[in-house]
Amino acid sequence: MADTIPSDPGQQPRVVSSLPPLFGRVVPLDPAKHAGLRLDRAAGLGFAARANAVPLSLVELPFAARHFPIVFADGPLPMPLAILGYRNGENLFVSHQGEWRPGVYLPAYLRSYPFVFLQEEGGSTLHLGMEPDAPALHTGVGEALFEEGQPSAFLKEMLRFCADLRGSLLETQAFAEALLAAGLLEKQEARVEFRTGGTAKLDGFLVMDPARFEALPDATILDWRKRRWLGAAYAILQANASWSTVLELAEARAA
Repeated sequence: MADTIPSDPGQQPRVVSSLPPLFGRVVPLDPAKHAGLRLDRAAGLGFAARANAVPLSLVELPFAARHFPIVFADGPLPMPLAILGYRNGENLFVSHQGEWRPGVYLPAYLRSYPFVFLQEEGGSTLHLGMEPDAPALHTGVGEALFEEGQPSAFLKEMLRFCADLRGSLLETQAFAEALLAAGLLEKQEARVEFRTGGTAKLDGFLVMDPARFEALPDATILDWRKRRWLGAAYAILQANASWSTVLELAEARAA
């Protein structure tokens, strides 16, 4: 993966205009401009407090299924999402102090923030970018991003982590497209009446139909087993039991 961090301003990539979830803007990492920046993990996860869903990669699905319902985005790219709240702007797994709920799986997408790979328009070269307004990025305490003009050991580790996540998300995309092509994904909405009063509606997502999954041809099941997709498919079905967890958290917060 060449030139993941440009060494001079003339090498800055022209990036695509669409932004990934949670990012207000993205700039390429530049050792000249960002030499003094540090990442302070103690800043917490307040940046995700208004995210009621986040993307999941294929390898995460069995872990995430223990804690979150898993649905698919209803759009051209039906990527799996962890449901974190019933209402827009509501994340029930982040406290008002920006702390993640103890004992609950933390999705890799949140662990990678504020970093993300950028791709040049019309090209294939990738560069590591960041959300410059992230509260965790400043020149005070934390892990240095650069040392003597070169990526620090910490930043190199983040590069590897983001590269692994991107590779897994690409495989996840193939998996999701296979589910869609097999007719397993259908539109659904969730309506909830809280015991404490009030209602909520969550829509605009797809779910996997268990009956259609069980009716898949043997050849498809064999192919998915070879691709190691079956475990992910079963995890998605298992995650349906986690709707009650989200409901309990919503009612507890309301109370």
